[in-house]
Amino acid sequence: MLTKETLELLFNNYSIYKIDDINADYINPADFYNVLNRLVADDSVELAGNSIGGKKIFKIKRGQGKTKILIWTQMHGDEPTATAALLDLLNFLNRQDDFNNLKKKIKENLTISIIPMLNPDGAELFTRENLIGIDINRDALRLQSPEAKILMNEFENFKPDFAFNMHDQNPYYTIENCDKLPAVSFLAPPFDFNCSLNPGRIKSMKLIAELNRLLSFLNAGLTARYKDDHEPRSFGDYFAGRGASVILIESGNTLGPEGKEMIRKLNFLLLLAAFDAIADNSYMNYDEKFYYNIPENKERMYDLILRNLLIEKNNHTYTVDIGIKRTKKFDINKKRFYYISSIEEIGDLSTYYAWEIYNLDGFLLEPLKYYTYKNAATPSNTAMAELLRNGYGFIVGELPSDHSAYTELPVNIAKSYKSQVEPAIGEPANFRLSNEENEYYILINGFIVSGNDLDCLPDLSDKIKNALVYD
Repeated sequence: MLTKETLELLFNNYSIYKIDDINADYINPADFYNVLNRLVADDSVELAGNSIGGKKIFKIKRGQGKTKILIWTQMHGDEPTATAALLDLLNFLNRQDDFNNLKKKIKENLTISIIPMLNPDGAELFTRENLIGIDINRDALRLQSPEAKILMNEFENFKPDFAFNMHDQNPYYTIENCDKLPAVSFLAPPFDFNCSLNPGRIKSMKLIAELNRLLSFLNAGLTARYKDDHEPRSFGDYFAGRGASVILIESGNTLGPEGKEMIRKLNFLLLLAAFDAIADNSYMNYDEKFYYNIPENKERMYDLILRNLLIEKNNHTYTVDIGIKRTKKFDINKKRFYYISSIEEIGDLSTYYAWEIYNLDGFLLEPLKYYTYKNAATPSNTAMAELLRNGYGFIVGELPSDHSAYTELPVNIAKSYKSQVEPAIGEPANFRLSNEENEYYILINGFIVSGNDLDCLPDLSDKIKNALVYD
């Protein structure tokens, strides 16, 4: 097993192996192919097949040992962290350095088959599903998608002892009933609805317990565990039922400045630690009961919670909390992310947490107004701040825009006037909040900016990432 000292050395030297021209937030397939060609320009790479959109899906072999490990990443196209980490790992295995003994141990004892970016169409579009809307991880039984067939064929032909299913966790999970974010989450998938144990699943639990222990040495983030809910359509559960030891690793989130790049580093270290423990069977020294000591994930997070604000209805006033999520989308033409907000819950959210929380005692929710804009030029930052100060959140006019869904302006664009309605579940968050002391906040597409900010910010893009375009 890796010692604490070796793990810390790998952690501190990670920058040597990191592929700098790949970002953990978004990986374009063309960039991925270019890097892959640099790293595996030999007979260890093979075309496994093509996606629905005709993009290439590769498999890479490393090592010639008895124990077989299958790894796949990005079956969900909007989950790129592990793909970036696997490229870093391939770079590590290619180099000659002070870790040569570890590399030799891995290559002599293991044969590793890697399918990175199983869903290249989804990766390009930054969507969970493939090009025809199938969630590949719900296609293990019907095998309707070519991507699912590629993974199943490799499993059947390679017959792995271990299978690593690499994902990105959505940002709304916390560790059980607290506001702590898991940096990494694990699961030893059950193969039936009784969550039974077989030798393969017990090995998965033992290995996860060892990986959890090693991560604690680094103090680089907290870990969690998914509840043992059986999903027979998923590949992890199906492979576990076939006797493989399946380890689900979900890249979580961190509030630190490195963000997903830190989680990428942890993926790199986790895989190396797992390879080492499997190569010498040291993970078998751990009791599987320690797997159950890892706290469970709970989906108790929002992007924004507005606490204790007032809403009026039929001459009555009510105190409510509002929970808002911002769905991250990718504009393939502009090569940038944008967001669409949604009100997820209204009521008592005292047991929930958020990335941003505002306590709004005494603030009343009001609708935003529409402003008719007759100038063909885009309003200046000063002009838009003035509109927001006066309660306008929608501009009606023929403003230049390259987008059908969103605008880079900090004010929504509307094609026509619409009567304002109360906040509703599933609707975007656009309103004004004010109190009797003339303090106020403006919400545009779920992003909040205070009156004080409007008085001093020359550019609102740091506060309001984007607004929306309404028909």
